[in-house]
Amino acid sequence: MLVVLRRVGRERGPRTLCGRESAATVTPHGKLYAFGGGNPDIQGCFAEFLDTTSLVEEEGKAKGEWNPLPEPPCALGFKGIFAVVLDGSGLYAGKILVGSKLTGAIFSFDETDQLWTSLGSVRFHGKFFSPPIVVDTTIYWIGLVQQKLYAYDFLQQTELSMRRGDFEIYTIMGDPYDACLQFLTFAQLVVNAVKCFPKDDPSKPCRLTAFMGYKAGMTHIVREVEKPGSKKKVDTPCVSEIVMERNRSDVVDI
Repeated sequence: MLVVLRRVGRERGPRTLCGRESAATVTPHGKLYAFGGGNPDIQGCFAEFLDTTSLVEEEGKAKGEWNPLPEPPCALGFKGIFAVVLDGSGLYAGKILVGSKLTGAIFSFDETDQLWTSLGSVRFHGKFFSPPIVVDTTIYWIGLVQQKLYAYDFLQQTELSMRRGDFEIYTIMGDPYDACLQFLTFAQLVVNAVKCFPKDDPSKPCRLTAFMGYKAGMTHIVREVEKPGSKKKVDTPCVSEIVMERNRSDVVDI
């Protein structure tokens, strides 16, 4: 485990309570949480956290202690876990959502009360789909076989899917460096269901792309512009409206 200490850089941190492979991690309020990816035969192995604000440096290493979370729900299993800190200002704002891509179970974890709360389950419609992302109370993912976009609102318990056909247009406002654009970029590649229009010139649609280089992995909204003194066009990040097409007939109450 590597941690980043203020003004020091990367140092080797304390070992987790058990070995983990492809664990889901989040870092709210200076704490590092790790969910899943461990050995189910080791008791208390499902989830643990490290308070990075209390780490001290000794002999080139960051000293601290990992602590197991209380009574982790067995419905989540140990593999295929995803986790995210919920944003917004609603009932679940600031809590950690933890879900299983294998069982479909989803739970929220309250850091203050140290309590797990079941949020029901979600149907992922097949074994092959993109990593889920969560915006407010909605989980989004893409079915790779069906080439469809799915969304599940765990608060309203409603599900919808998006595909080519009888489309309804709705708009998502986004910053060009928003993390959720990674999902939309994937959506554009898989089902071609995303369109972008620059705020300063909506008449000229632009596109989503993933730049490589020193910002590798960052996703941007870009447009082609004339390069001064040259006939070549270059990609320039811009703030845009993102328009996603969805099928009205696919909205289903559960």
